[in-house]
Amino acid sequence: MELSDAQILAAMHRLGLERSDFRVKTSEALIALQARARKAYRKAVAELHPDKTAGDREKELQLIALGVVMEEVQALRVVEPPAKRKIRMRFSVRM
Repeated sequence: MELSDAQILAAMHRLGLERSDFRVKTSEALIALQARARKAYRKAVAELHPDKTAGDREKELQLIALGVVMEEVQALRVVEPPAKRKIRMRFSVRM
């Protein structure tokens, strides 16, 4: 099943996420982001669970979109920038 961009963005908004949140630079920020998203996800799942919504298809699609976004949040990793290479100059003298 393909989800539209609007559905994904709505799920991100429901979790309190923005596109810029997916560019974390430190491990502390990543841990805080994942904890915040997990808390919002649990609250949203409690509201959208099929047992509570009596099979409402729209709520079911929202729940699926939340799951997709949470998978992406859990897969986030902090990538260290590559170390700068030292430039070594080599001189050769020929006589």
